[in-house]
Amino acid sequence: MLGKIKDLTDGRKGIAVVIVVLMGVGAYFRLTYLTTVSPHVDEYLTVWAAQKIMEHGYPLLPSGFIYLPGVLFSYLDALFIYLFGSSEGVARLPSLLIGLFSVPLIYLLGKRMFSRGVGLLAAALLAFSPEAIVWSGRARMYALQQLAVILALCYFYEGFIGGDDDRPRYLFALFFIAALFSQTTTVLLFLPLLLAILVRRGWRWFFKPGVLGPLFLSGAGALTTFALGLIAGPLTSAGERPFLELSLGWGLKSGFFFREFFWLWPYLPLTLLFLLGFVYLLLPLLPSSSKQLSKRVADFQGQNAALIFCYVTFCGVMAEVFLLVGETWRRPRYLFLLLPVYFLLAAGTLARGLAWIGQHLRRWKTWERREELRLAAWLLIALIAGGYTLPAAMAAATQPEPAYDRAFGYVEEHWQEGDILVMILPAIGCVYLGDCDYYANQVTYREHLMIVDGAPVDNWTGSTLVNSVGQLMPVLAENRRVWLVVDEGRFHQQYYPDFIRFVRQEMEAVYERQGVIAFLAQDFSSPPIHRSRRANLADKIEFLGYQLDAVEARPGGVVPFSLFWQAWQPLTENYSIFVRLADKGDAFTWQEDGQSVNGLFPTSQWPTGVEVWDGREIAIPTDAPPGRYRLEVGWYEPSTLERLPVLDEEGRPQGDTLVLDYLKVMGDEESLSPQHSLAATFGDSISLLGYDLDPAATKPGDVIRLKLYWQAREPVGEDYTVFVHVVGEDGRLWGQHDGQPEGGFYPTCFWDEGEVIVDEHEIVLRPDTPPGEYQIVTGLYRLANGERLALDTGDQGVSDSHLLLGTVQVSEP
Repeated sequence: MLGKIKDLTDGRKGIAVVIVVLMGVGAYFRLTYLTTVSPHVDEYLTVWAAQKIMEHGYPLLPSGFIYLPGVLFSYLDALFIYLFGSSEGVARLPSLLIGLFSVPLIYLLGKRMFSRGVGLLAAALLAFSPEAIVWSGRARMYALQQLAVILALCYFYEGFIGGDDDRPRYLFALFFIAALFSQTTTVLLFLPLLLAILVRRGWRWFFKPGVLGPLFLSGAGALTTFALGLIAGPLTSAGERPFLELSLGWGLKSGFFFREFFWLWPYLPLTLLFLLGFVYLLLPLLPSSSKQLSKRVADFQGQNAALIFCYVTFCGVMAEVFLLVGETWRRPRYLFLLLPVYFLLAAGTLARGLAWIGQHLRRWKTWERREELRLAAWLLIALIAGGYTLPAAMAAATQPEPAYDRAFGYVEEHWQEGDILVMILPAIGCVYLGDCDYYANQVTYREHLMIVDGAPVDNWTGSTLVNSVGQLMPVLAENRRVWLVVDEGRFHQQYYPDFIRFVRQEMEAVYERQGVIAFLAQDFSSPPIHRSRRANLADKIEFLGYQLDAVEARPGGVVPFSLFWQAWQPLTENYSIFVRLADKGDAFTWQEDGQSVNGLFPTSQWPTGVEVWDGREIAIPTDAPPGRYRLEVGWYEPSTLERLPVLDEEGRPQGDTLVLDYLKVMGDEESLSPQHSLAATFGDSISLLGYDLDPAATKPGDVIRLKLYWQAREPVGEDYTVFVHVVGEDGRLWGQHDGQPEGGFYPTCFWDEGEVIVDEHEIVLRPDTPPGEYQIVTGLYRLANGERLALDTGDQGVSDSHLLLGTVQVSEP
């Protein structure tokens, strides 16, 4: 048995066989991920950049930005796509090859720094690592960054820590810069590496010939990557995602990345070894009378240079992350470059522990002297570590992602000419369809936004922003077919409840599988009445406007309508809204109370300054008498029933109810044909079609009844007062009636285009009116200043902006 073990492990051939086996197992997991798991959403950003490289020679995005994050990998990906064609598998292939190549490289690094056994265990940990499996199967830059970091650390150790040679130092600078151009977070390594030199060599060693040059090149590479980033422009707002964010307190930093990187299975045993290593490093500081402290520390550093180097590097980066790095950049994927160091620390600590045991066990020393037995033991440890992490590796290789690839397979199959695409991740649509029309995001859109020709567009594709229901409605109305493709997570995280409810209500979910929904709206009809109108309710809620599907209905009918609001300030209360219909006598025909968006989006959850759509329905009572009804709305505190006052521009209360519009409940068809037809227009918007006069003859003190048939040629937009005068030949006034139409119930500002309004007036003649013939004239004016609307009667005469309707004969009393 020992001979077989020796054949397997003795010499380079045996180790090579083990490494090849590890690479084969790693390839299985990575290929499983590559071929079965749909691309992560970030992979499409890299593929999109690679496509732009093939088009322009550099990653110039349609928005004008140059995509520099991971630029080295983007060029590598573009090369593979150019050589082998465009597909998800081809785009991921570079990461798979790079990830596999990292396994033997970490073995060589571990062998150089510690021993073959440490390198073998580190290689096994990397081959089975869930993070390594995932990033080796994705079309992203992190596997390339890790490979470049492994090479950089290898040559750094050769040139600065474990050796003293110029050539490895410049190779370190080369691979460090390559890692920087793979992912700029590599810059976090620079200061800890300088600290490692200081700990190992002392400060004077920096001035030794051949030392500062490579370090200067590495620092210049870091400055170059940041300078290029500034020139190209940030794809995300620095204010939204700052890289540097000073914090000295644990409470100011989220600890989720510590949990994932240290405490969650399968890394907990490695973390325990990591902590034991700290205890081991404190050994030379323990009290002892046999040796001086300085000599003891120096000897210890010489014996454990590799372990100390790994701890200084790892802890230095973690300290920067803890104290200096912003929230976004503390995610586990940005610590992926440290994973090889983490594995080497755990394996190196284990090696020191085994050596300590060997010093106290006589039989162990006998085994330790035989190299083949030591390698067999390490192989066994590597197999145990692989078996321990096997479930996590299998889970990582099959973990699901939102299947945008399959969803767009459906979209492409059903795509028609003239279709419009709306997405929360426009780059995905561009990868599959070559374009994306609209960028739909409500929560995090600001960090991905720029202004082009006065319009907000996203930084990736130049797609126009849609961030409210009010902006989505015209997109649906102006296009015959509109697609919205979104994964379920972002559908509920990046959209507010009103947007979600509208999409579910107005768009059909034609595809809903593996975490992705494809909505399709066809022949959406925009409500005919849409009015923008602002009103301030108690400096808390602002009314923005409304939409009505109809202004006429029959008893028992339903009229859909929409209200648009926004919060002026953060709201702590859940206010209730009331909507009602009232007739001329203020009798309430219908009323509905409740919270906004059917209770799904209460006011305490409204973000400040964000438009909220509240879609509702007016249920006309079956016993509602025919006639015109006023549509009113308002807010109140449910616990006290106290209403929010409506404020004017100066902040003065103007009541507690907003009049939105008017609905006409239809009954039997009424005649709208006047006795006397006219063709007169007041201003540009109001026409007088004719009138009814009753009676034509009367006596002093009697009442003359007049019906005016008005029509709105276009939306009026102002409130005008109607005047009807009875005047004699000398122009003297003998009777009049002034007032807004329909007795003030239906102001002109609410008239709908094309609508005919029957306006009744009663004119009381003065008791002393002499017998004779009198003229009846009418017109409109602004109440505030008495200014009359200009009159255009065509062929008829014009007289001081009033219209002569007819005459009435007054007889003796």
